[in-house]
Amino acid sequence: MLKIKVGFRDGFKGDDAIITVDGKLASRVPTLVSNPAISFARDIELEIPKLPAEVGVQVPARHVSGSVKIDSGTAYLAVFLLDNELSLRPLPEALPVM
Repeated sequence: MLKIKVGFRDGFKGDDAIITVDGKLASRVPTLVSNPAISFARDIELEIPKLPAEVGVQVPARHVSGSVKIDSGTAYLAVFLLDNELSLRPLPEALPVM
């Protein structure tokens, strides 16, 4: 089992998010609010049962969703909500909070 961090970064304004792993509910993240000065809302830890895996993020109130495949080289999944579109970026290490 792999543990990664999911980092909600820019663009969140009181949004709730739903995270799925291979189509199954993995986590609900309430009330995400990004601080534009540091490009950060919240990090959460996510357990991935098997690799590779498809990780999905939905923001129901904004009717947006996205997904990405991750593998053993992923330690951090950065999630951005800009121009009403989700961008998911698997990274080998966490992004710093500025």
